[in-house]
Amino acid sequence: MDVAASRRPGATDLLDGLACTNGISGRGDGHGGRGGSGGGVLDTFHGDLEISPVLVGRCAAPPRRAHRHGDPMVCLGSLAGRETRGVEGTRACMSQTMPAAALVVTDAKRSFGRVRALEKLSLSIHHGEWVALLGPNGAGKTTLMRAISGLVHLHAGEIALIGTKVQGSSDSAARRVLGVVPQDIALFQSLSARENLNAFGRLHGLRDKNLRARTAWALEWTQLSERADDLVATFSGGMKRRLNIACGVLHEPRVVLLDEPTVGVDLQARQLIWAMLDDLRQQGVALLQSTHQLEEVQATCDRVLIMDHGRIIASGTLPELMAAMRLSTQSFRLTLDRPPNGLMLNGDFEVNGTTIKGPLGEVAGELAELLARINASGLTVCELSVDGPRLTDIFTHFTGEGLRE
Repeated sequence: MDVAASRRPGATDLLDGLACTNGISGRGDGHGGRGGSGGGVLDTFHGDLEISPVLVGRCAAPPRRAHRHGDPMVCLGSLAGRETRGVEGTRACMSQTMPAAALVVTDAKRSFGRVRALEKLSLSIHHGEWVALLGPNGAGKTTLMRAISGLVHLHAGEIALIGTKVQGSSDSAARRVLGVVPQDIALFQSLSARENLNAFGRLHGLRDKNLRARTAWALEWTQLSERADDLVATFSGGMKRRLNIACGVLHEPRVVLLDEPTVGVDLQARQLIWAMLDDLRQQGVALLQSTHQLEEVQATCDRVLIMDHGRIIASGTLPELMAAMRLSTQSFRLTLDRPPNGLMLNGDFEVNGTTIKGPLGEVAGELAELLARINASGLTVCELSVDGPRLTDIFTHFTGEGLRE
């Protein structure tokens, strides 16, 4: 066992049981299945506790036979976390054997009674692309994530990961290229960071030197090396979030699903998580992030998918979405040293005390004209800001402003 389990009675049993429980391998003695205060390998999308097919069957898998360099099976093994090579070797493998899209969903349909959670939904995400999945409550985001990870069977349609079609829990082998990071913290609070990483690594099929190397990488990547042997229960929210992400990507997946990965953390912790995810993107990993943090999406993601009523209703970069809704107007806000009494203003501008704000169709011309009038009136501009259309405006344009429970 590659963890320092001797410090606390029962830790070895817990990890052994966690690594080989509930049909994941032959032990089946009940240890660890729902133990700890976190869900562990259990699926925790919105509190549902199920064994993820992404992990089923990995624990007892025998070591892979070595293949010739460049053999497609070596590439697939590397990408699944079975074998390790340098980043350049992995990228070379990807360019030789990988399809253009890392994740493809085609005409997915799923209903729950009369509720159509997915209605002929289609999307594709490319290698090295960070895509945000947005939508109001009840749009179908969770069902989509669960379908991709094998926890929900589609009634119609297809899902392909790295060019391989998958459907249901029987395709756990094909889903080895998939990593899942749930919103709920899926960690064992009574274990250390290192022990959690060792446990999840074993569930993902990592062993011996590979497991030790990936654990060391994860601790450095999350900046938790100095706290490696401290109990997770003593960690801050941001530290738990970072470790939660590391446990989901320890096996080097090529597609990663993230459900609100920065919820409940402060700005500094959020920025560190952004840097971690950007590092994955730079390595060619495809990221699909479900979130309600629109300002975060605008700062980090390459593309946005807006989902509603089980469909993708808008897709594109921020400029593309702006063009689709014909929204090119920017807005300004300025503060004067005193109220602008008698100042002639555009009818669309709003005055409130010493503040003037409003839309600008053409910034250089309209704003220059306004500033010239202000100067001629003997007023002084104390503060000025110009903002483009925000993702919030685009989101409400496509989904409406009504609250949904």
